[in-house]
Amino acid sequence: GSAFSLAADLNCSASVCSTQVLDGGSVTLSALGVEGFELEAWSGLCAGSPSDCTIVVDDDVSLSVSFIPIGNQVGSVLVNWSAPVEREDGSPLLADDILSYTVYYGQKSGEYSDAITVELTGGFVPTSVTLEDLEEGMTYYIAGITVDANGVSSQLSNEIQRTASSILQ
Repeated sequence: GSAFSLAADLNCSASVCSTQVLDGGSVTLSALGVEGFELEAWSGLCAGSPSDCTIVVDDDVSLSVSFIPIGNQVGSVLVNWSAPVEREDGSPLLADDILSYTVYYGQKSGEYSDAITVELTGGFVPTSVTLEDLEEGMTYYIAGITVDANGVSSQLSNEIQRTASSILQ
């Protein structure tokens, strides 16, 4: 990618750009990723800025911009459920009867390429798990089973879909 300015006359060579601005003047720079890349971060006076950065120039200024491939950002999905209270045959299922949950997930409906097992510890019955190291912005299809203390698995739950983000959903 590159940085550019619509107002300033940037001269670029070998990935380095320069321009002259009068002392006290300002310049607005924009970051533009090439196909498949997006802004990761600015450095220097533009650090923390979104794609556009306006700086007031009082002296020589040096800054840089970096880009990362789209789709390689790490995201996560928070999955919540209610603990079952009965078995498929209608008989009661107590919390002590639950051994674990297995949550299956993948990027195609009905095709689960990954799974995570959530074990019960100390009588605590968890009802959520965070799926991590997912591709941010991608949709994931998720379903699960309950395994009882006898090793008997429930049928697969109804499928849900969630989009992985850097902020838990």
